[in-house]
Amino acid sequence: MQKAVEPERSLGDPLPGNAPLSQRTFFLILLAYFGLHTIVRTLISGTIDLDESEQLILTQKFSWGYGSQPPLYTWIQMVFFQVFGVSVFALALLKNILLFSIYVLTYFNVRLITRNHLCGVLGAVSLLFVPQIVWESQRDLTHSILCTVFAAMTLLIFLRLRINSSVHYFALGACAALGILSKYNYAAFSVGLLCSALALKSFRPLLLNKRILLSLATCVLMLLPHLLWATNNPDLLSSTAYKFHRQQSTSYLLSAAGGLLHLLIACVSYVVSTLAIIALIFGKKLFSKKEPATRDFTSLVLLKYCFVLTGLVVAVLFFNVTSFKGRWFEPIFISLPLLVFHLGGPLVDGRIAKRFFVTGITVALSTLAVISGRIFLAETVHHTQLLNAPYRQLAKDLANTIPADALILAETKWVGGNLRLLFPNRNVIVPELARLYPATNRNCVAIWDATSREFPGARFKEFLSQTSGFTLGEKPILLEKEYQFHREKKFRLGVLELKN
Repeated sequence: MQKAVEPERSLGDPLPGNAPLSQRTFFLILLAYFGLHTIVRTLISGTIDLDESEQLILTQKFSWGYGSQPPLYTWIQMVFFQVFGVSVFALALLKNILLFSIYVLTYFNVRLITRNHLCGVLGAVSLLFVPQIVWESQRDLTHSILCTVFAAMTLLIFLRLRINSSVHYFALGACAALGILSKYNYAAFSVGLLCSALALKSFRPLLLNKRILLSLATCVLMLLPHLLWATNNPDLLSSTAYKFHRQQSTSYLLSAAGGLLHLLIACVSYVVSTLAIIALIFGKKLFSKKEPATRDFTSLVLLKYCFVLTGLVVAVLFFNVTSFKGRWFEPIFISLPLLVFHLGGPLVDGRIAKRFFVTGITVALSTLAVISGRIFLAETVHHTQLLNAPYRQLAKDLANTIPADALILAETKWVGGNLRLLFPNRNVIVPELARLYPATNRNCVAIWDATSREFPGARFKEFLSQTSGFTLGEKPILLEKEYQFHREKKFRLGVLELKN
């Protein structure tokens, strides 16, 4: 006979070990933590990283699509720029609001599955043990973070479909559309979830319900403008597809083996460290007798992983996909804390909770310290970061060098994004996105990172001559400043007026 489910603790009840921490208090702590990250990121450097730079370029105009990444993050970032100005603060605020949302949604998902407030809190805390979330997402990620938010939200809505409400089915369709508009690998998460649900008798009726047509219609209608854009711009949509495929000179067997190895490494890098830390926290209790848990949700998550990984193996073997990165698995493995506490929830006591909190606080404070320390100590550890580049210090020299009416052509998105941050009212074009922001016949200047070479690279020269019809002028102007928090090492920008 199945054991009755234990009633959920009141959200205001103190946690075991006389550590009062209500839902409200926990959320305030999370707000303070991510608020501190926002302040630190704003203050440590006025320079931006790679993904942030891309957003500075893309947000120059609204479009139903921008390239190989879907447009939702850019649309939201445009709103933040309108409200808070084109600034590092607006970039950091959006990112940390989304990260806060991931933790909150994980809390609600784990609490819903375990019917236990403490397990919900510990499930959210366990995200601090995932390197891709606690470190990579703070360092320089955009679309993956937003996609993970909607993956966690989709799980929460799906688990509440048993209420059999049209509102929930509408929300499921809307969430699916927003997930795909966040990052295309959301499709792997959603297809895996649907296949696993259809394979399980207890979840199958949720998808065979006639209201699922409302979900489908909502999703398609919300995606339609972007799908039409993608149909008309297939070259932009596949502009970075080469990153996933093997080189033509590589044999099939070698590329397939390499792809499978990269897939294994990406999965292991995400899962192993997280599970290892959790296992150490549980200690010997991990091997003690556990109360029986319902198998439905465990089967749902494990089957989802199996379907997704099977699909990725097929992509390697039959579609020449050979490149995988750990951060791409954030939306897929965001359900890992749910699985851990669905199985291990009965083992949680005051001692284990205390270990979780101590370990989580240690990781959180260490992350804050390293996020800022890597900039301040870059010269000491002999590892200069992109955020050490002195763009802000070069702003006055650039303003005096660039003609007032000139269009800026930057060699890379990193250079271009930082230039737009300095001059938000100027138009900046980069080669990868030239079709979105075509050059005109007005005055133009080419700007590139001249730290290691005085003149622009061959590909940038080709872009200037073939795409824009410009030829290079005379000797470039070189602007130079010391890297931030360095005594000697110099950063240099090349500026060259173009002649049409």
